[in-house]
Amino acid sequence: MAGQVNLKNIAVWGGANESKSRAPVRWKHDYIIFASYVDKLTALKNPEILIPFIFDKELEEINSKELYDGVFEYKDKEFTVELVEGIEYTEYKIFGKTVDFDAITQRLQAAGVQMRKPEIPIEIPDRPPLVNVEQLNKQRYDYREETIGKDTILARNMRLKAFFKTVFGLAAFIAVLTYFGMEIFLPKYQDITPPPDSVFIAAKGYNVVYSIGETKKFTVFKFALPIEEIGYDTTYRIYVREGTDINKEEIIVDKMENAAGGKIYDIGNRIVEYGTDPADYGFINAKLFIFNSFQEGGDADWYSLGSLNKGKAEKVIFQGRVFEKDGKYLAHFGSTFAELGTVSEADSIPQFYELLQDDISYTAVLYSLKVSKSINIYGQINKTLTSNEGRNSVDKIIFTFKVDYARSIR
Repeated sequence: MAGQVNLKNIAVWGGANESKSRAPVRWKHDYIIFASYVDKLTALKNPEILIPFIFDKELEEINSKELYDGVFEYKDKEFTVELVEGIEYTEYKIFGKTVDFDAITQRLQAAGVQMRKPEIPIEIPDRPPLVNVEQLNKQRYDYREETIGKDTILARNMRLKAFFKTVFGLAAFIAVLTYFGMEIFLPKYQDITPPPDSVFIAAKGYNVVYSIGETKKFTVFKFALPIEEIGYDTTYRIYVREGTDINKEEIIVDKMENAAGGKIYDIGNRIVEYGTDPADYGFINAKLFIFNSFQEGGDADWYSLGSLNKGKAEKVIFQGRVFEKDGKYLAHFGSTFAELGTVSEADSIPQFYELLQDDISYTAVLYSLKVSKSINIYGQINKTLTSNEGRNSVDKIIFTFKVDYARSIR
């Protein structure tokens, strides 16, 4: 039995691994044992000798294999040991959630192992004994007692002068370096705050949206933190680094300040991604539809007589301007209208655009409502209306549309 072996010349130490890590070095074991000789800090010549005591089994009963040069694996149903042959000591990395580490150390101690890290004294041959520096100076320079005090004070004063010269010189160097560093290395910013004639649309999620210029351009200022967390006021100043392309619809903001110049937001090292358009939606041109199917001789659903055949009413895009009329949200679609939702009077009931798939959709609908601009509306046709329901009436509402997304027209 392995327990009959005497291991008095071996010392071990170790314990639980409190700092597991997966990369870049394999360090995800639960326990670790380091082993060396009592009188010499070096790896064991026969490191397998401790394996039976760790598993409490004969070596022949334990599965083993060489992982790579100098690293071996021992394994049974309970746990796994990875043996690493080091230079100053041998490592036994133990993997397993139900390992009884106290029982392992007790078995090792019963076999004679000393539970301590060996402390090997370092001896330097021919090292001279320590000397009294003051006495050595007396012998070296033949000091007289009355001159030792004066020279000691003089030497101390010279050290203090040298110290203060070094400190002031270093401070001046750092100040100069900081000044030129700010001029050369620190980024310069340009103010891209929307001009006074711009229309503020909304601050939602990670975005602040404006309608800018005579063209009423839909412009998104993107942040790395939620606007609710940062806080936003239309008096704030918005900045990007010099050279940034600001002709895009989405602009990543580098910093933001209040009217007094106080810092509200700094992007730092955070990463911001540009938004993407929804996928798998097909654009439908309203002019291809036959809207007035009643006048064509029947009361069938209009899309069966137009280009949008049955089965193609899902995941489509059309362009239209969103507005409110008679308690409904409508989209002006060609020469007709599509119903998008009902206007909710109560604050507890969300408007239809508050339920869309992303924040950009929310701001795009508000953009269309506030500045009367057409947008792309993504979704599916819920129901096509008959002539009695209003398709051929004065309202000309041809269908109800479930909106998924909304985007500005680029």
